[in-house]
Amino acid sequence: KITKKTKVILPVHFAGMPCNMDKITKIAKKYKLHIVEDCAHAIESKFNNKSTGTFGESGCFSFYANKNITTGEGGMLITNNKKLYELTKTLRLHGMSKDAWKRFGHKTEKKISYNYYDVVKIGYKYNMTDIMASMGIAQLNKIEKMWQERKSIYNFYLKELRNLPIKFQVNQNYKIKHGYHLFVFIIKDNKINRSKLLNYLNKKGIGATVHYNDLRKFSAYRKIFSLKKDAMPISKNVCENIVSLPIYPGLRKNEQLHIVKTLKFFFKVNV
Repeated sequence: KITKKTKVILPVHFAGMPCNMDKITKIAKKYKLHIVEDCAHAIESKFNNKSTGTFGESGCFSFYANKNITTGEGGMLITNNKKLYELTKTLRLHGMSKDAWKRFGHKTEKKISYNYYDVVKIGYKYNMTDIMASMGIAQLNKIEKMWQERKSIYNFYLKELRNLPIKFQVNQNYKIKHGYHLFVFIIKDNKINRSKLLNYLNKKGIGATVHYNDLRKFSAYRKIFSLKKDAMPISKNVCENIVSLPIYPGLRKNEQLHIVKTLKFFFKVNV
């Protein structure tokens, strides 16, 4: 799919499982493309002992309310490119040359003059507040403990649901550390109606959902892209049959058992 217009490869480390960054890096070098990693699900993830977000020019992380650590909203961009770092710092706050602390903070010069600032770029309002950042910093102290809890739930689901007519996200034979942000499966039996399954689980108090729907289902993207019905058959199949189960620290064992038993009962009755 690479053309003369292609500038960036944006690998998504979906659900916490790293993409094969050896292959992606090789392609990027061959075609002289940038790599920007989507690490919204993958703050703990690693590929060949190297952290996700450190393979390309930058890695982008999300700290939304449902992420592995949260600041309520916002996120983080990491880079080892100094020019990109300086540009990002400027763009995140209206393109201003100085933030509020430097504009109104303590004067260190002997000669006191008004501290004017410049708008050097047309920027955005993307800066995180100190209060939100402090929430995230506090959670860094327990990130490993929360990861271990999600890992335990993930492996419990794999063990208990392996005999159902579903398939799981699997490691493609390379060394990884999974972030365990989501637990997803794909319904293999075309006689099973996903909406019926989701409604059944929700009625039983289980917050199952869909991550994510087909691009062609969204009106905005239908306007932007001319996508044929048969353009992406694998994506279409996955999007129409994928289900995401609850996985979070604090999900008690009796709740995990309830989820597993409810799923087993549904498939037994409906297959």
